[in-house]
Amino acid sequence: MDSRQLNAFIAVFEERNITAAAQRLHLSQPALSGTIKSLESLLGAQLFERQARGVAVTDEARILYPQARRLVAQTESMARQFRQDARLAELRIGVEGEIAGAHLRAFVARARQAVPNLLLHLLEG
Repeated sequence: MDSRQLNAFIAVFEERNITAAAQRLHLSQPALSGTIKSLESLLGAQLFERQARGVAVTDEARILYPQARRLVAQTESMARQFRQDARLAELRIGVEGEIAGAHLRAFVARARQAVPNLLLHLLEG
């Protein structure tokens, strides 16, 4: 199973239509259908029931969908981490015990928003 198959599955699941999913992925309809069939064969489960207009998702597809989304997100995160322009920015900060947790959480949230690739080390003192 690869990310291409998972992305195809996610698109069909969300669109509920092979043609719309193929357009979304910039693929031909036969190529997308073949990818879905190979994923179904690999899993040994039918993921979609083909209908005259679109597809219906099976129980197996409902189980696979959140897992597929999570795997694709993790794969994309890994790829971003290793791209040249996405190097981690590392910052070590000493934090006094009197600082309120709410202030610290707000700081961390703002820091991550400002520098998405921030690796933040909070040290005592």
